[in-house]
Amino acid sequence: SKLYDGDRLREWLRVKKGSARVVLGSRSAIFAPVSNLGLIVMDEEHEWTYKQESSPYYQTHQVALMLKKMTHCRLVLGTATPRIETLYKGIKGEYTHAKLAGRINQKPLPKVEVVDLRDEFKKKNYSIFSHSLFNKIKDRLEKKEQVILFVNQRGVARAVVCRDCGTTRLCPDCEVSLKLHQPHSQTGATLLCHYCGHSEKPRLSCEQCNSVNIKHVGIGTQRVEKDLQNSFPGIRVVRADKDTTSDKLGFKPIYEAFKSGEHDVLVGTQMVAKGHDFPKVTLIGIILADIGLHVPDFRSHERLFQLITQVSGRAGRAERVGEVVLQSYQPDHHAIQMAANYQFEAFAQQELKFREKLNYPPFSKLIKFKVLGRDSKRLKDHIQAEKEVLEDIFNTHKLSVSITAAPAMIAKVGEFFHYHVLLRTQTPELIFEHWTLPKNWRIDIDPIQTT
Repeated sequence: SKLYDGDRLREWLRVKKGSARVVLGSRSAIFAPVSNLGLIVMDEEHEWTYKQESSPYYQTHQVALMLKKMTHCRLVLGTATPRIETLYKGIKGEYTHAKLAGRINQKPLPKVEVVDLRDEFKKKNYSIFSHSLFNKIKDRLEKKEQVILFVNQRGVARAVVCRDCGTTRLCPDCEVSLKLHQPHSQTGATLLCHYCGHSEKPRLSCEQCNSVNIKHVGIGTQRVEKDLQNSFPGIRVVRADKDTTSDKLGFKPIYEAFKSGEHDVLVGTQMVAKGHDFPKVTLIGIILADIGLHVPDFRSHERLFQLITQVSGRAGRAERVGEVVLQSYQPDHHAIQMAANYQFEAFAQQELKFREKLNYPPFSKLIKFKVLGRDSKRLKDHIQAEKEVLEDIFNTHKLSVSITAAPAMIAKVGEFFHYHVLLRTQTPELIFEHWTLPKNWRIDIDPIQTT
C-alpha cells in the first residue's frame, strides 16, 4: 500500500512476465498475476486486516481458498493465535494442523505478571504505571535494555468528562465522545472526533453545569509518552501510532531507529504487536488490558487474547529473557488469565463451547447489513418491515434463522443514523434468491465486527 502507482505497475509487470518468482505483499498481493502458482502463505492469519472493508470488498482467506481450488497449490496459514474458525477447521480435519512446539532457538516465552490496578489505587498510586512496571522500566534503563509499552488508544484521553454532573463532551455531528490531542507546532490542544474529523478547542467549564472540574478520562499514547518523560528525565521515547506513521514511510523509520538503539522505550498502539523482532527488548508493559474487553461483539475475548499474546511475543527474542507486565482492573477475567499463561487451546475450547451454544461462527454463517438514514423513526420502521420479510423467507422454507437489528456502536455520524442488521443462519444464500437488497443497505458477508 506504500508503493507509488508507477512502482506498483512495475512490480505487477515483473510478476506477469514471470521474472519475479516470489511475491511478497499485504492483502491485495493475493491478486498478483502469478502463473504456475505453487504456494500461498498467509502470515499472521488471525489479523482482522485481511478483510477488505472498502470497495472491492473481499476476505483474503476466501480468495486464497478459491485460488487453491483453482490451481491446486498449497496454502499455509501461519500464526501463534489462530482464528477460532481456522482452528475449528483443523479440529474437523478440513485443514492439517501443524504445531510448533516452541520458539525459534528454543527461547523461553516471557513470564507475564498480571497487576491488579484496583490494588494500586488502594495503595494511593494514581500513576498510569503500577509500582511493578515503574520499577522494571527503571531496571531496564539502568541495564541499557529496551522497553515496549503497548497502549490501545492514540491521543491523550478517551473522553472529556465533568466530574460534577458527569457530562461528556460529544461531537456536535456524531454520537461519539471527542478525544483530546496534545499541541502540534503553534496550535493548542485540540478535541478531535475520530469519525467525522470535527475539531474544537477544549472548554474550560462544563457546557451543562458550568463546573470547572473537567477531567480527561482514559490513557492514550501521548499521555504515556508525556508521563514517561516526567517520571524518567532524559529518557529517549519514540511513539508509534496513526498520528506519527501517517506519511508514505509509515512505521519504517521508527522501527529502524528503535532497533538500532536510538530510543529506550517504544510507546505504540496495535502496530507494535505485529511480528517485529527487537533483540534488545526485554520488557513489555501493557498499560490497560481491559480496553475492548466488553465491546458488544462475540469476538471481543478472542481479540484480547490474541493481542496480549502477540504483544508479549515481542520480548525476550534474543539472549536476554523477557518479561511482561499486564495491568488490568479485571485481572481474573478468563481471557486475561489464559493469555498470561499461554493457554491457547484451553481458551479456544471455551470459546467454541460459547459459540456453539449461541450459534455463532463457526457453527453458523453471518451476514451484516449496514443501514443508514437521516430520520431515526422512519429508519427503524423500514428496518422492521424488511426484517419481517426476511424471517418469512426462512419460515417458508422451514429453515432456522436469527435476525437482530440494533443501532451501530457509533449510532450517528454526521447527519446519518447508523443501524446494523445481523443475520445468523446456516443458509444465508437463500435470501439472494427471494429478496432484493434495498438501495440504502450495505451488505457485509462474514463481518469481522458485528457492532
